[in-house]
Amino acid sequence: MTNSQQQVLPSLAQVNTKFCYSPLTYNNEEIRLLELTSPVSMHSRPICKLHTVPIHKAPRYKALSYCWGLNQSKTSILLNGKEFSVTENLLEALETLQKEPGFYWVDAICINQADLQERGLQVNRMKTIFSTAEQVVVWLGGNVQLAFLYPTTAEITQPDEGRSSFFGNAYWRRVWVVQEFAVSTSVIILYQNGRITWNELLGFMESPSVVGRNVNTASQDWEGVECITRLISLRQGFIRRSPVYLLDLLRRSRSLLATDKLDKVYGLLGLAHDGDRFVRYPQYGISPRTLYKRMATSLLEKTGNLYILCLRHDLKDDYLPSWVPQWFDVHDIRSRDWIGYMIRRSTLPDVGPLVYDLPRVQGNVLSVRGKVIDVLTSLTTPCYAGGSSRASHEVPTISESRSNPYGCDDNIYFAIVKSLCFGLNLFGSSLTNHIIDQKMDISKLLRTRLSCWIADNEDFQVGGKGLPSWTRETYGDILRTNSYLLRDSPFVTNLLIRSLGLSPEVVARLTTPSDDVLRFYKEVDDGLYTFSAAQMRLTITEQGLIGVVMSEASQGDTLVRFEGCERLIVVREAIRNNDRWVVVGEGWLCTDHTRFSEDESELRWFDIV
Repeated sequence: MTNSQQQVLPSLAQVNTKFCYSPLTYNNEEIRLLELTSPVSMHSRPICKLHTVPIHKAPRYKALSYCWGLNQSKTSILLNGKEFSVTENLLEALETLQKEPGFYWVDAICINQADLQERGLQVNRMKTIFSTAEQVVVWLGGNVQLAFLYPTTAEITQPDEGRSSFFGNAYWRRVWVVQEFAVSTSVIILYQNGRITWNELLGFMESPSVVGRNVNTASQDWEGVECITRLISLRQGFIRRSPVYLLDLLRRSRSLLATDKLDKVYGLLGLAHDGDRFVRYPQYGISPRTLYKRMATSLLEKTGNLYILCLRHDLKDDYLPSWVPQWFDVHDIRSRDWIGYMIRRSTLPDVGPLVYDLPRVQGNVLSVRGKVIDVLTSLTTPCYAGGSSRASHEVPTISESRSNPYGCDDNIYFAIVKSLCFGLNLFGSSLTNHIIDQKMDISKLLRTRLSCWIADNEDFQVGGKGLPSWTRETYGDILRTNSYLLRDSPFVTNLLIRSLGLSPEVVARLTTPSDDVLRFYKEVDDGLYTFSAAQMRLTITEQGLIGVVMSEASQGDTLVRFEGCERLIVVREAIRNNDRWVVVGEGWLCTDHTRFSEDESELRWFDIV
């Protein structure tokens, strides 16, 4: 053994004790960096030194992005001359990295994982750590083969297990990858036998071997393709400095994994420009339910935004207050619409709190002011366009209210159609009275798309008629399955004249449909699709108003207009005569052609549990 090797290798006495961390000084924005030295021999364990430095005075370093892995079997390295336990996958990464000695940031080593306070504060600096690094080194593991990236002509059509080792790699499904990729200035992907650059990966993802490849959409390979495509999009958006919102990130990253479930939020905070509305700083050692509630409370107290009540409807957890969404799992079609709406509202200029009296949270109780609008008396079955939706005994339906605030049949028809096609529209609607005279077009669309649901509700009475009678009119043999096809209908001429105020002469000269006309039909399509996909119900209230509510709504539930939410919310008494309420979901009522006014209702406080 040479003298230099004798200086590098610690004596046995030096490695008798395990490594212990010294605390960081947070006021100096300190981080730890791992110094890797050249291997003493081909099979020697990595020998590392840990240095503490202020991040603004740090030497040039690289940040390691890797997967902790499901296999948590441990081995050890020498850290500052003492034993330090690491996973097998991290050991393989360090053995490869030590061929290029230098400073590296590695989360499992540079953060004291046993110190929950330090862990939270350091995680809060992850964005800075990865964006400051001269390069982010991605480690895919020792078993990855990337020969398929550079195939010969004869190999292009041959099955290659290397594809699965790459696209099916667990690394791509890590939630932390999103931030680590997005903020990096330079990325290199490392595996045991070589490396590829970020630009090479981009080129490959756009090549026919990926774009035109027939991949099983249920396979891990396909998940990997989707994850990589999402990473590319997010990184390009971050480079362009496009604003990124936490709720959208949570929805888009819902399938990604984390060893600690809290990281499904914490791993995205650095990217979200509105993250501090939900979480001040990461805190470990709490339950996911505690995090759910803290996020909801923070948003309510800072913005007065009660739209979160619309995210709760299909996610049941008896241990959570009904006003708290399960943020990790908000991904259904209706929640997607609401997330888009909330983001759009947050981008409006000079938008302050939405209410005069902000909601108050005490323990598990949310206190907020609102008006009682109406009570549900009649309900259809939940709509489901993929099969029968016969009534459930758990959620009863009853006959209609005796009240009829609409007067004539045309107005009732208008209310039914507007509820089904536009009741879920969050951004306004172009529907006007012309729909009354275009009964054929909408009737065809309703019958083809929602025929099972309509047939199941033949006993649901509206204005003295069963629901099917309102959509059963026959107008020739024309079969329409999509309202975009209606743009060629002769009825469009009358629609243009009535809704847009165009003269017959102008309409006759039009060679293509108006953008407004196409937008109208797109709204109809979107509205009906959402109504069926979200499994909504048509309802009639105590006052005879027609509208839509969530599938969980039931007879006797109350519709309330809360301050801070333009949407009606369906609530239910938690305990009779205890004046406590639980959130059921959103609702909407058609008040056109009626004398109904919400001004007649008085504001009062509701305690929601």
